Amino acid sequence: MSSELEQRLREARETLPDPDSAATREARSRALATIRERRSRRVRVAAVVAVLVAALLGLGLAEASFLREPFKTSTPTTSRIVDRTFVCAHGPLGDLQEIEARAGRGIRETRSQWKQLPFAVVAAGRATSSISQWGSLAHSFAWITAGDPAATTTIDSAWRKTGVPATLGVSLRACKRATSRVALSAAGLSGGGASPFGEEFDCPTPRRFLVRVRAVLSSPASLRTRESFLATRVAVRDARLAVRTLTGRALVYAETFGSGKTRLFTAGGCFRE
Repeated sequence: MSSELEQRLREARETLPDPDSAATREARSRALATIRERRSRRVRVAAVVAVLVAALLGLGLAEASFLREPFKTSTPTTSRIVDRTFVCAHGPLGDLQEIEARAGRGIRETRSQWKQLPFAVVAAGRATSSISQWGSLAHSFAWITAGDPAATTTIDSAWRKTGVPATLGVSLRACKRATSRVALSAAGLSGGGASPFGEEFDCPTPRRFLVRVRAVLSSPASLRTRESFLATRVAVRDARLAVRTLTGRALVYAETFGSGKTRLFTAGGCFRE
């Protein structure tokens, strides 16, 4: 730095007034207050950050706990609607390639009690009675009923001594579940209302054929395995049964109602027994 510049700086400092002590104290107080305010602000910000971090950590722990919990599987619910299709085969119930289609109107003992349920049965051609609880149903591919049976109620007018071990049933020996479409329709068949004394027809069939049963139960339930049948004891409000060949040709259609009414329809190749 040159001597001339130093001299000019000294002259400038000499011309400046001496600082006032009061002004100096005030300026110092303001400076200290500003420093304290900045420190307090930093503390408040740090506290807010700490709270946010704690909240985020808590949320993370809660999520982790949720992820550790096993998924709860719901128990399959029962239903008032039973609708199943099966492919059935001759052999387990007999080698004769024909089925018996039997049906009867319901008979009441009293207004509130049935003597005989309205029913429809598709059985093997050699269907006979059995000493088991299944009686004439022992050689059945499937059967449907309607109404609420009492202890003395029977089923199947051809065998008056047969009780009602199940209101709806399908043979597990001769039938397996199928995904084929089977229409619940009497189109192409002939027949009508069944009498209380029963109707019976023999129908030639291929070795394998399709059976569909659909029932509306009085309360939710599911079909359960009972000996050699898939069945239920729950009272049925109304039910339908259809038999068709694997190619879709209609053979038998039957329906039962809680009123006691039963209708049975069969193909032209069937003949009355």
